[in-house]
Amino acid sequence: MQLKSKFFFKADKKIKPVLAWKSPAAKVPYEVNYLSAHRIWGCYMLDPQNSTRHWNGFGVGEPTTAKATVIDLIISFPNTKDDKEQNAAFIENEKGEILIGHTGDVYRGKTLFWEKYSGEEIYAEYQDASQEKFAFVANLTQGGYLKEIASFAKMVKLIKKK
Repeated sequence: MQLKSKFFFKADKKIKPVLAWKSPAAKVPYEVNYLSAHRIWGCYMLDPQNSTRHWNGFGVGEPTTAKATVIDLIISFPNTKDDKEQNAAFIENEKGEILIGHTGDVYRGKTLFWEKYSGEEIYAEYQDASQEKFAFVANLTQGGYLKEIASFAKMVKLIKKK
């Protein structure tokens, strides 16, 4: 919720495009928050399509209401700490900072993502002692998190085009 509110209050514009992802059937008109300084927009939904997650869609460039706006990046956080099925997690590092990590599960798959990803990798341990590799998205404890999210979204958009 902190991420949602921080993004919401920094937005220059509120635009209501038709969002599109994965399939032609997955289109919905929804208000997004556009940050012109970073050329990125974002939106938040709790439990879209009756799932059990906090869904955050992001896109590069200013969206328009004239045509469908493609979601470039989805960062879905679980509703419970034991849920390993979502593609993102809040990770506390050894300094006590809160990081956003992404599993690399994007539309064209984890394999392509990890072949093309050139950013920082972080590892997290779950309560059951299992570990998972994540791509570093942003450090929410420091002030540059919006720029970091924008950079990650732009990188994912490029990876998905390859």
